[in-house]
Amino acid sequence: MAALPWNVLTGANIPELMSFEITVDGRLGFLIERYSAVEFPDLIAYWESTQRFPVPSSLVRSDPYLATFVVERKNRRSHAGGRWKQILAQFLIAMREG
Repeated sequence: MAALPWNVLTGANIPELMSFEITVDGRLGFLIERYSAVEFPDLIAYWESTQRFPVPSSLVRSDPYLATFVVERKNRRSHAGGRWKQILAQFLIAMREG
């Protein structure tokens, strides 16, 4: 867990809930598929957005690894936000259509 702290967001330690299989078609089925495809890959971005790990600009300038880390962190957040905005737009359309 220490190496991949964002895995706590997957709920791996939560007991399995009772559920019923429902076949969902149409726009709702599409939303569920999109959500499932986006949720897991973006766990790192969400973890980083809730956990503070400041990197001073002097270190970023002096260490190429930290410079790459900071750029990739910003890109992960940006790309995750864009994917979730697309899902939100589809959700709003589905809600309007009923």
